[in-house]
Amino acid sequence: MSTRNTASAARRGFTAVELIAAITASLVVAAAAYMLARTSLTVFQQEARMNSAQFSNIMGMNRIATDAKRAGYQSSPDAATDTTSMCGAPPAPLAQLLAAVRVSDEPPGAGADTVPGGAGQPYPAFPAEVVSVDNKRKPDRVRFSGNYTTSERFKLANVVGNQLAVECDQLSVQRVFNGAATGGPDFCTLFPNGSIARVVDPAGKAQFVTVTACTPTSNTDSYTSLVLTVSGLGAGGCVTSPSQGYVNPVNIVDYFLTNLEASTADNVALGLPVSINTSGYGVENPALAGITGEQSRMSLVRRVLDSTGLPLAGSGEVVADYVADLKFSARTATPNAAGLTQITFAQDLNAAPANRLRTLGIRLTTRARNPDRVAGPVAGNEDVPLTLFAVFPPATVAQFKYARVRTMFMEVNLPNLGAYLPW
Repeated sequence: MSTRNTASAARRGFTAVELIAAITASLVVAAAAYMLARTSLTVFQQEARMNSAQFSNIMGMNRIATDAKRAGYQSSPDAATDTTSMCGAPPAPLAQLLAAVRVSDEPPGAGADTVPGGAGQPYPAFPAEVVSVDNKRKPDRVRFSGNYTTSERFKLANVVGNQLAVECDQLSVQRVFNGAATGGPDFCTLFPNGSIARVVDPAGKAQFVTVTACTPTSNTDSYTSLVLTVSGLGAGGCVTSPSQGYVNPVNIVDYFLTNLEASTADNVALGLPVSINTSGYGVENPALAGITGEQSRMSLVRRVLDSTGLPLAGSGEVVADYVADLKFSARTATPNAAGLTQITFAQDLNAAPANRLRTLGIRLTTRARNPDRVAGPVAGNEDVPLTLFAVFPPATVAQFKYARVRTMFMEVNLPNLGAYLPW
């Protein structure tokens, strides 16, 4: 071979076939890398949504379980029928409010669906998507009564008419004073106007009253006096001489599911603080409700009720978001103390007296914030756990319509009720 031919061959580039083959191979690799990256990103986003749903579920479940365990603490399993610790049943609506555990599965929104006594406003209706044929949910509500603000009970120094003078030298009061000095609640925070207090006389008989005022007074010697003004004391011949007895707060804690409104006034009426609309829990953008699924978003709200069944202002808080369902079951003591009877999710827990409840089963379902399924199964029974949640109405045509869900179950003991014999 000549030197000229050898140099020409050394300078020769790629042929068209080689270039096409190389470009094709590069495109195949790039497409594979893109598909892998997109799949990984999709999985990452889905897992992030599910982690959020799982976290919300755990937070809500733990909060309900904690309150359930304290139901009846320094109160009564069922004030309407309690003849053991009380001198008489309180008047309505206190008698109905002061059941340690009360579960309702009545549909909300009806005029009669109020807190017992008729003083409370109806619960907000569920979003249409929740009760549609796709989801077919019938969430429960639960109400607990007990002392949820403190573990203390306060000795009474003197009682004059409807005024209860609390002995300030006792350690329980001093512990509250010391706690308030470091940012904790002060004494009158434990007894807000309209709240419920339990007064126990020296003989151990109790009566529930309504707090109308709490007056702390300090003199020049820095000595503080505490006076609770109440209504209903001594009614029906109950606790007519409670001096040297004691008093403690009792709270009515209410849990329910609702779609928070864009209107501040509507949320405030439910007992939620004004800040709820600026904290990210209100409707984020009503104009995008048909795209983001905000119209089917439900939050689990915890609030405190007063003695008439109305929420104490600002007591409401969101304890779980994007909730799809909430159901309760129970185990109750049989009349002859032979064992426990199981009440399933499909049964009405109110069929058993509150004082017979021994355990409470809680089933909470939360959903992902965004749907990622085109189609899903139709729920056939509201008492069966969801597998997917239909974010949009049944007739809606959407690229993604169903969101994944997380369901947790927990059964908690009711220690403050187990110590009582059925009446």
